[in-house]
Amino acid sequence: MLPLRVRAPRQLIAGSPFLWRTSQILGTDKLAIRFNASEASPRASALSAKDLFEASQLAQWSGLCYQPAHLIESAAKAEGLNLVAHGRDMYTSWIVADGHFTPLSQGGDSTGPSLNPATAGSKDEGGKAMSLGVESTNKSNIVTSAGLHSPQPSHLKPGTEFIGRTCRVVLLRGVQWNAPETSMSNMWRVLASAWPVPFAQNMSHERGGHLVCHAGIADVSLELFAQLAPYLRRNGSAASSGPLIFGGHSLGGSLAKLIWVLSILHGHRLPHQLACHNFGSPQVLSHNDGGGSSRVMQFLGASPGSCKNWIQEHDPVPRAMMASDPYFHAFFQNSALKGLLQARSWLLGTGSLVSSERFLFENVGDVYLIKGGCEILQVRQEDEVDVLHMALSEAVSQPHKTIQYWLDHHHGSYAHDLHIAATVATQRCARADEQVMAGVKL
Repeated sequence: MLPLRVRAPRQLIAGSPFLWRTSQILGTDKLAIRFNASEASPRASALSAKDLFEASQLAQWSGLCYQPAHLIESAAKAEGLNLVAHGRDMYTSWIVADGHFTPLSQGGDSTGPSLNPATAGSKDEGGKAMSLGVESTNKSNIVTSAGLHSPQPSHLKPGTEFIGRTCRVVLLRGVQWNAPETSMSNMWRVLASAWPVPFAQNMSHERGGHLVCHAGIADVSLELFAQLAPYLRRNGSAASSGPLIFGGHSLGGSLAKLIWVLSILHGHRLPHQLACHNFGSPQVLSHNDGGGSSRVMQFLGASPGSCKNWIQEHDPVPRAMMASDPYFHAFFQNSALKGLLQARSWLLGTGSLVSSERFLFENVGDVYLIKGGCEILQVRQEDEVDVLHMALSEAVSQPHKTIQYWLDHHHGSYAHDLHIAATVATQRCARADEQVMAGVKL
Protein backbone atom coordinates (compact mmCIF):
# COMPACT_ATOMS: atom_id res chain seq x y z
CA MET A 1 0.00 0.00 0.00
CA LEU A 2 1.40 3.37 -0.96
CA PRO A 3 2.05 5.96 1.76
CA LEU A 4 -0.77 8.45 2.27
CA ARG A 5 -0.15 12.18 2.48
CA VAL A 6 -2.16 13.83 5.24
CA ARG A 7 -2.41 17.54 5.91
CA ALA A 8 -2.23 18.15 9.64
CA PRO A 9 -4.66 20.87 10.82
CA ARG A 10 -3.45 23.67 13.08
CA GLN A 11 -5.32 22.39 16.12
CA LEU A 12 -3.74 18.95 15.75
CA ILE A 13 -0.29 20.49 15.55
CA ALA A 14 -0.93 22.74 18.54
CA GLY A 15 -2.06 19.75 20.60
CA SER A 16 1.02 17.70 19.84
CA PRO A 17 4.44 18.97 20.95
CA PHE A 18 6.11 16.67 18.42
CA LEU A 19 4.05 17.90 15.47
CA TRP A 20 4.35 21.51 16.61
CA ARG A 21 8.13 21.27 16.84
CA THR A 22 8.33 19.52 13.48
CA SER A 23 6.19 22.24 11.92
CA GLN A 24 8.61 24.84 13.24
CA ILE A 25 11.57 22.97 11.78
CA LEU A 26 9.95 22.61 8.39
CA GLY A 27 8.75 26.21 8.40
CA THR A 28 5.17 25.22 7.58
CA ASP A 29 2.14 23.79 9.32
CA LYS A 30 1.53 21.43 6.42
CA LEU A 31 3.23 18.24 7.42
CA ALA A 32 3.70 15.15 5.31
CA ILE A 33 2.81 12.26 7.63
CA ARG A 34 3.41 8.82 6.19
CA PHE A 35 1.34 5.79 7.08
CA ASN A 36 2.19 2.37 5.73
CA ALA A 37 0.25 -0.86 5.75
CA SER A 38 3.32 -2.59 7.14
CA GLU A 39 4.05 0.12 9.72
CA ALA A 40 4.10 -2.44 12.51
CA SER A 41 6.97 -4.21 10.82
CA PRO A 42 10.49 -2.87 11.41
CA ARG A 43 11.27 -3.57 7.74
CA ALA A 44 8.72 -1.09 6.41
CA SER A 45 11.30 1.52 5.32
CA ALA A 46 12.17 1.70 1.62
CA LEU A 47 15.92 1.52 2.24
CA SER A 48 17.44 -1.58 3.78
CA ALA A 49 20.07 -1.55 6.50
CA LYS A 50 22.60 -2.54 3.83
CA ASP A 51 21.62 0.47 1.72
CA LEU A 52 22.12 2.77 4.70
CA PHE A 53 25.42 1.22 5.66
CA GLU A 54 26.70 1.54 2.10
CA ALA A 55 25.86 5.25 2.28
CA SER A 56 27.50 5.63 5.69
CA GLN A 57 30.71 4.03 4.43
CA LEU A 58 30.78 6.31 1.39
CA ALA A 59 30.24 9.35 3.62
CA GLN A 60 33.05 8.17 5.86
CA TRP A 61 35.39 7.45 2.97
CA SER A 62 34.69 10.87 1.45
CA GLY A 63 36.31 12.34 4.55
CA LEU A 64 39.63 10.90 3.39
CA CYS A 65 39.77 13.66 0.79
CA TYR A 66 40.17 16.19 3.63
CA GLN A 67 43.36 14.48 4.81
CA PRO A 68 46.81 15.95 4.04
CA ALA A 69 48.23 14.37 0.89
CA HIS A 70 50.95 12.44 2.74
CA LEU A 71 48.38 10.75 5.02
CA ILE A 72 45.81 9.70 2.43
CA GLU A 73 47.35 6.35 1.53
CA SER A 74 47.71 5.13 5.11
CA ALA A 75 44.27 6.46 6.06
CA ALA A 76 42.69 4.70 3.08
CA LYS A 77 44.43 1.45 4.02
CA ALA A 78 43.09 1.79 7.56
CA GLU A 79 39.61 1.95 6.03
CA GLY A 80 40.20 -1.24 4.05
CA LEU A 81 40.56 0.57 0.73
CA ASN A 82 43.13 -0.16 -1.94
CA LEU A 83 44.17 3.31 -3.07
CA VAL A 84 44.58 3.54 -6.84
CA ALA A 85 45.31 7.26 -7.24
CA HIS A 86 44.77 10.60 -5.58
CA GLY A 87 45.22 14.20 -6.56
CA ARG A 88 44.38 17.77 -5.70
CA ASP A 89 44.22 21.18 -7.28
CA MET A 90 43.21 24.69 -6.23
CA TYR A 91 39.55 23.66 -5.98
CA THR A 92 39.31 20.17 -4.54
CA SER A 93 41.00 16.91 -3.63
CA TRP A 94 40.05 13.48 -4.99
CA ILE A 95 40.81 9.82 -4.50
CA VAL A 96 40.19 6.71 -6.59
CA ALA A 97 40.16 3.47 -4.62
CA ASP A 98 39.01 -0.13 -4.83
CA GLY A 99 37.17 -1.69 -1.94
CA HIS A 100 34.02 -3.43 -0.86
CA PHE A 101 31.16 -2.50 1.42
CA THR A 102 31.28 -4.61 4.56
CA PRO A 103 27.79 -5.47 5.86
CA LEU A 104 26.66 -4.88 9.40
CA SER A 105 26.34 -7.91 11.61
CA GLN A 106 22.84 -8.88 12.64
CA GLY A 107 23.59 -7.62 16.12
CA GLY A 108 24.17 -4.14 14.78
CA ASP A 109 27.93 -4.01 15.21
CA SER A 110 29.84 -2.69 12.29
CA THR A 111 32.75 -4.39 10.64
CA GLY A 112 33.16 -1.29 8.53
CA PRO A 113 35.16 1.90 8.99
CA SER A 114 35.91 3.66 12.21
CA LEU A 115 34.54 7.18 12.53
CA ASN A 116 37.99 8.73 12.65
CA PRO A 117 40.19 7.65 9.75
CA ALA A 118 42.91 10.06 10.78
CA THR A 119 43.52 8.18 14.03
CA ALA A 120 42.84 4.64 12.82
CA GLY A 121 45.97 2.57 13.27
CA SER A 122 47.38 0.79 10.25
CA LYS A 123 50.79 -0.37 9.15
CA ASP A 124 51.62 1.08 5.75
CA GLU A 125 52.31 -1.92 3.54
CA GLY A 126 51.22 -0.41 0.23
CA GLY A 127 53.34 0.48 -2.74
CA LYS A 128 55.13 3.76 -3.15
CA ALA A 129 53.38 6.74 -4.68
CA MET A 130 55.01 8.35 -7.66
CA SER A 131 54.37 11.74 -9.19
CA LEU A 132 52.82 11.94 -12.63
CA GLY A 133 54.75 15.11 -13.36
CA VAL A 134 51.83 17.52 -13.55
CA GLU A 135 51.82 21.13 -12.44
CA SER A 136 52.11 21.88 -8.73
CA THR A 137 48.60 23.32 -8.63
CA ASN A 138 47.20 20.11 -10.07
CA LYS A 139 48.92 17.32 -8.17
CA SER A 140 48.10 13.70 -8.90
CA ASN A 141 49.55 10.46 -7.62
CA ILE A 142 49.06 6.91 -8.79
CA VAL A 143 49.51 4.15 -6.25
CA THR A 144 50.65 0.66 -7.17
CA SER A 145 49.88 -2.24 -4.84
CA ALA A 146 48.69 -5.81 -4.81
CA GLY A 147 45.20 -6.52 -6.11
CA LEU A 148 42.32 -6.55 -3.67
CA HIS A 149 40.38 -9.81 -3.53
CA SER A 150 36.99 -9.64 -1.85
CA PRO A 151 34.63 -12.48 -2.74
CA GLN A 152 31.03 -11.90 -1.83
CA PRO A 153 30.28 -13.34 1.63
CA SER A 154 27.99 -16.35 1.40
CA HIS A 155 25.82 -15.21 4.30
CA LEU A 156 24.57 -12.03 2.66
CA LYS A 157 20.85 -11.69 2.11
CA PRO A 158 19.44 -9.98 -1.01
CA GLY A 159 19.78 -6.22 -0.73
CA THR A 160 22.12 -3.62 -2.12
CA GLU A 161 23.88 -5.20 -5.09
CA PHE A 162 27.18 -3.51 -4.20
CA ILE A 163 27.41 -5.04 -0.69
CA GLY A 164 30.28 -7.53 -0.55
CA ARG A 165 31.39 -6.78 -4.13
CA THR A 166 34.61 -5.11 -5.13
CA CYS A 167 33.78 -1.61 -6.34
CA ARG A 168 35.78 1.31 -7.61
CA VAL A 169 34.95 4.49 -5.74
CA VAL A 170 35.72 8.02 -6.87
CA LEU A 171 35.44 10.52 -4.02
CA LEU A 172 35.85 14.29 -3.98
CA ARG A 173 36.28 16.91 -1.29
CA GLY A 174 34.24 20.00 -0.62
CA VAL A 175 35.75 23.46 -0.19
CA GLN A 176 38.61 23.47 2.32
CA TRP A 177 39.58 27.09 2.70
CA ASN A 178 42.65 26.40 4.85
CA ALA A 179 44.16 23.86 2.44
CA PRO A 180 47.54 25.13 1.19
CA GLU A 181 46.63 24.57 -2.47
CA THR A 182 43.25 26.34 -2.29
CA SER A 183 43.09 29.63 -4.18
CA MET A 184 40.46 31.74 -2.45
CA SER A 185 40.17 34.22 -5.31
CA ASN A 186 39.71 31.49 -7.91
CA MET A 187 37.31 29.58 -5.69
CA TRP A 188 35.09 32.64 -5.18
CA ARG A 189 35.18 33.30 -8.91
CA VAL A 190 34.01 29.75 -9.62
CA LEU A 191 31.25 29.83 -7.01
CA ALA A 192 30.02 33.23 -8.21
CA SER A 193 29.66 32.00 -11.81
CA ALA A 194 26.31 30.44 -10.98
CA TRP A 195 24.23 31.17 -14.08
CA PRO A 196 23.31 27.92 -15.91
CA VAL A 197 25.12 27.05 -19.12
CA PRO A 198 24.68 24.01 -21.43
CA PHE A 199 26.52 20.97 -20.08
CA ALA A 200 28.05 18.22 -22.23
CA GLN A 201 25.81 19.36 -25.06
CA ASN A 202 27.99 17.81 -27.77
CA MET A 203 27.53 14.34 -26.22
CA SER A 204 23.82 14.56 -25.52
CA HIS A 205 22.24 16.38 -28.48
CA GLU A 206 20.64 13.16 -29.76
CA ARG A 207 18.82 12.57 -26.47
CA GLY A 208 16.41 15.48 -26.90
CA GLY A 209 16.93 18.82 -25.20
CA HIS A 210 20.01 19.34 -23.08
CA LEU A 211 21.25 19.67 -19.53
CA VAL A 212 22.28 22.95 -17.94
CA CYS A 213 24.79 23.37 -15.16
CA HIS A 214 26.33 25.94 -12.82
CA ALA A 215 28.88 27.59 -15.13
CA GLY A 216 31.80 27.69 -12.70
CA ILE A 217 31.31 24.15 -11.37
CA ALA A 218 30.90 22.84 -14.93
CA ASP A 219 34.36 24.13 -15.87
CA VAL A 220 35.95 22.53 -12.81
CA SER A 221 34.18 19.21 -13.42
CA LEU A 222 35.43 19.01 -17.01
CA GLU A 223 39.00 19.59 -15.85
CA LEU A 224 38.62 16.90 -13.19
CA PHE A 225 37.05 14.46 -15.63
CA ALA A 226 40.12 14.71 -17.86
CA GLN A 227 42.28 13.73 -14.86
CA LEU A 228 39.98 10.93 -13.70
CA ALA A 229 39.07 9.38 -17.07
CA PRO A 230 41.98 6.86 -17.11
CA TYR A 231 40.69 5.36 -13.85
CA LEU A 232 37.07 5.20 -15.01
CA ARG A 233 37.60 3.16 -18.16
CA ARG A 234 37.64 -0.63 -18.21
CA ASN A 235 41.15 -2.07 -18.42
CA GLY A 236 40.54 -5.78 -17.89
CA SER A 237 40.94 -5.84 -14.10
CA ALA A 238 38.09 -6.96 -11.87
CA ALA A 239 37.81 -3.58 -10.18
CA SER A 240 37.69 -1.65 -13.45
CA SER A 241 34.87 -3.86 -14.73
CA GLY A 242 32.76 -3.83 -11.58
CA PRO A 243 30.49 -1.15 -10.12
CA LEU A 244 31.73 2.43 -10.29
CA ILE A 245 30.50 4.66 -7.49
CA PHE A 246 30.96 8.43 -7.24
CA GLY A 247 30.55 10.36 -4.04
CA GLY A 248 31.48 13.47 -2.17
CA HIS A 249 30.60 15.94 0.52
CA SER A 250 29.40 19.50 -0.12
CA LEU A 251 30.94 20.87 -3.33
CA GLY A 252 32.70 17.53 -3.75
CA GLY A 253 29.31 15.85 -4.10
CA SER A 254 28.25 18.38 -6.73
CA LEU A 255 31.39 17.65 -8.72
CA ALA A 256 30.91 13.91 -8.22
CA LYS A 257 27.42 14.16 -9.72
CA LEU A 258 28.69 15.94 -12.83
CA ILE A 259 31.47 13.39 -13.32
CA TRP A 260 28.86 10.63 -12.86
CA VAL A 261 26.84 12.26 -15.66
CA LEU A 262 29.91 12.45 -17.90
CA SER A 263 30.73 8.82 -17.15
CA ILE A 264 27.21 7.80 -18.20
CA LEU A 265 27.49 9.77 -21.43
CA HIS A 266 30.88 8.19 -22.17
CA GLY A 267 29.57 4.68 -21.49
CA HIS A 268 32.20 3.73 -18.92
CA ARG A 269 29.85 1.14 -17.37
CA LEU A 270 26.40 -0.31 -17.87
CA PRO A 271 23.74 1.93 -16.26
CA HIS A 272 23.13 -0.46 -13.34
CA GLN A 273 26.87 -0.42 -12.52
CA LEU A 274 27.02 3.34 -11.98
CA ALA A 275 25.93 5.09 -8.82
CA CYS A 276 26.37 8.47 -7.15
CA HIS A 277 25.95 9.63 -3.54
CA ASN A 278 25.98 13.28 -2.48
CA PHE A 279 26.23 14.37 1.16
CA GLY A 280 25.10 17.91 1.89
CA SER A 281 25.80 19.01 -1.68
CA PRO A 282 24.32 22.02 -3.47
CA GLN A 283 22.45 21.18 -6.66
CA VAL A 284 24.14 22.45 -9.81
CA LEU A 285 22.30 20.58 -12.58
CA SER A 286 18.91 20.42 -14.26
CA HIS A 287 17.25 19.86 -17.62
CA ASN A 288 16.98 23.00 -19.69
CA ASP A 289 13.19 22.63 -19.81
CA GLY A 290 12.78 21.77 -16.13
CA GLY A 291 10.80 18.72 -15.12
CA GLY A 292 12.69 17.86 -11.97
CA SER A 293 14.72 14.80 -11.15
CA SER A 294 12.69 12.38 -13.26
CA ARG A 295 13.34 14.43 -16.41
CA VAL A 296 17.12 14.33 -15.94
CA MET A 297 17.23 10.65 -14.96
CA GLN A 298 15.20 9.70 -18.05
CA PHE A 299 17.39 11.93 -20.21
CA LEU A 300 20.49 10.10 -18.97
CA GLY A 301 18.94 6.64 -19.05
CA ALA A 302 20.16 6.23 -15.47
CA SER A 303 18.92 3.36 -13.34
CA PRO A 304 16.22 4.28 -10.77
CA GLY A 305 17.75 4.89 -7.36
CA SER A 306 21.28 5.13 -8.75
CA CYS A 307 21.72 8.72 -7.59
CA LYS A 308 21.05 9.57 -3.95
CA ASN A 309 21.09 12.99 -2.29
CA TRP A 310 21.51 12.86 1.49
CA ILE A 311 20.43 16.03 3.30
CA GLN A 312 20.71 16.75 7.01
CA GLU A 313 17.54 18.25 8.42
CA HIS A 314 19.11 21.65 9.13
CA ASP A 315 21.93 21.78 6.60
CA PRO A 316 21.50 24.98 4.52
CA VAL A 317 24.07 24.14 1.84
CA PRO A 318 22.10 21.55 -0.19
CA ARG A 319 19.18 24.00 -0.36
CA ALA A 320 21.24 26.61 -2.19
CA MET A 321 20.30 27.64 -5.73
CA MET A 322 16.98 25.79 -5.58
CA ALA A 323 13.38 26.78 -4.95
CA SER A 324 13.86 25.63 -1.33
CA ASP A 325 16.71 28.14 -0.87
CA PRO A 326 15.76 30.42 2.07
CA TYR A 327 17.02 33.45 0.16
CA PHE A 328 14.74 32.60 -2.74
CA HIS A 329 11.79 32.59 -0.35
CA ALA A 330 12.88 35.93 1.08
CA PHE A 331 13.19 37.26 -2.47
CA PHE A 332 9.71 35.89 -3.24
CA GLN A 333 8.11 37.81 -0.36
CA ASN A 334 8.52 41.09 -2.24
CA SER A 335 5.21 41.65 -4.02
CA ALA A 336 6.76 43.38 -7.03
CA LEU A 337 9.37 40.68 -7.55
CA LYS A 338 6.76 37.99 -6.96
CA GLY A 339 4.63 39.47 -9.73
CA LEU A 340 7.64 39.61 -12.02
CA LEU A 341 8.40 35.93 -11.44
CA GLN A 342 4.78 34.96 -12.00
CA ALA A 343 4.76 36.90 -15.27
CA ARG A 344 7.98 35.21 -16.30
CA SER A 345 6.40 31.82 -15.54
CA TRP A 346 3.38 32.74 -17.65
CA LEU A 347 5.54 33.81 -20.59
CA LEU A 348 8.28 31.17 -20.46
CA GLY A 349 6.70 28.34 -18.49
CA THR A 350 7.48 27.07 -15.01
CA GLY A 351 10.48 25.21 -16.39
CA SER A 352 12.37 28.43 -17.09
CA LEU A 353 15.57 28.90 -15.09
CA VAL A 354 14.14 31.51 -12.74
CA SER A 355 10.38 31.40 -12.25
CA SER A 356 7.85 31.20 -9.43
CA GLU A 357 8.45 27.43 -9.25
CA ARG A 358 12.12 27.08 -10.13
CA PHE A 359 15.29 28.80 -9.03
CA LEU A 360 18.26 27.87 -11.23
CA PHE A 361 18.66 24.15 -10.43
CA GLU A 362 16.75 21.10 -9.23
CA ASN A 363 17.49 17.93 -7.28
CA VAL A 364 18.67 15.12 -9.53
CA GLY A 365 18.12 11.65 -8.10
CA ASP A 366 16.38 10.47 -4.95
CA VAL A 367 16.33 12.82 -1.96
CA TYR A 368 16.67 11.50 1.59
CA LEU A 369 16.23 13.71 4.64
CA ILE A 370 18.18 12.72 7.77
CA LYS A 371 16.18 13.63 10.88
CA GLY A 372 16.90 13.18 14.55
CA GLY A 373 20.22 11.49 13.94
CA CYS A 374 18.76 8.16 12.85
CA GLU A 375 15.51 8.67 10.92
CA ILE A 376 15.69 8.59 7.13
CA LEU A 377 12.76 9.97 5.14
CA GLN A 378 12.51 9.91 1.37
CA VAL A 379 11.24 13.19 -0.04
CA ARG A 380 8.98 12.94 -3.07
CA GLN A 381 9.74 15.23 -5.99
CA GLU A 382 6.45 17.10 -5.64
CA ASP A 383 7.10 17.72 -1.93
CA GLU A 384 10.71 18.90 -2.12
CA VAL A 385 10.07 22.63 -1.88
CA ASP A 386 7.74 22.30 1.13
CA VAL A 387 9.83 19.75 3.02
CA LEU A 388 13.27 21.23 2.32
CA HIS A 389 12.24 24.86 2.81
CA MET A 390 14.21 26.62 5.56
CA ALA A 391 12.94 29.85 7.07
CA LEU A 392 15.64 32.51 6.75
CA SER A 393 13.96 34.62 9.44
CA GLU A 394 14.39 31.84 12.01
CA ALA A 395 18.10 31.51 11.35
CA VAL A 396 18.64 35.28 11.54
CA SER A 397 16.60 35.76 14.72
CA GLN A 398 18.19 32.81 16.53
CA PRO A 399 21.96 32.79 15.86
CA HIS A 400 22.55 29.68 17.97
CA LYS A 401 20.45 27.73 15.49
CA THR A 402 22.58 29.00 12.64
CA ILE A 403 25.64 27.52 14.36
CA GLN A 404 23.87 24.19 14.70
CA TYR A 405 22.84 24.31 11.06
CA TRP A 406 26.44 24.69 9.93
CA LEU A 407 27.54 21.88 12.26
CA ASP A 408 24.98 19.70 10.49
CA HIS A 409 26.85 20.39 7.26
CA HIS A 410 30.09 18.81 8.49
CA HIS A 411 30.90 15.59 6.62
CA GLY A 412 31.33 13.78 9.93
CA SER A 413 27.68 14.43 10.77
CA TYR A 414 26.58 12.59 7.64
CA ALA A 415 28.85 9.60 8.26
CA HIS A 416 27.84 9.37 11.92
CA ASP A 417 24.08 9.72 11.47
CA LEU A 418 23.89 7.31 8.53
CA HIS A 419 25.94 4.80 10.49
CA ILE A 420 23.52 5.08 13.43
CA ALA A 421 20.52 4.75 11.09
CA ALA A 422 22.02 1.60 9.57
CA THR A 423 22.72 0.14 13.00
CA VAL A 424 19.18 0.85 14.20
CA ALA A 425 17.70 -0.69 11.04
CA THR A 426 19.87 -3.79 11.44
CA GLN A 427 18.84 -4.23 15.07
CA ARG A 428 15.19 -3.91 14.09
CA CYS A 429 15.61 -6.60 11.45
CA ALA A 430 17.36 -8.84 13.97
CA ARG A 431 14.53 -8.43 16.48
CA ALA A 432 11.95 -9.13 13.78
CA ASP A 433 13.79 -12.29 12.76
CA GLU A 434 13.90 -13.43 16.38
CA GLN A 435 10.16 -12.88 16.72
CA VAL A 436 9.45 -14.80 13.54
CA MET A 437 11.65 -17.66 14.67
CA ALA A 438 9.83 -17.69 18.00
CA GLY A 439 6.50 -17.94 16.21
CA VAL A 440 5.32 -14.46 17.18
CA LYS A 441 2.81 -13.07 14.72
CA LEU A 442 3.74 -9.52 13.70
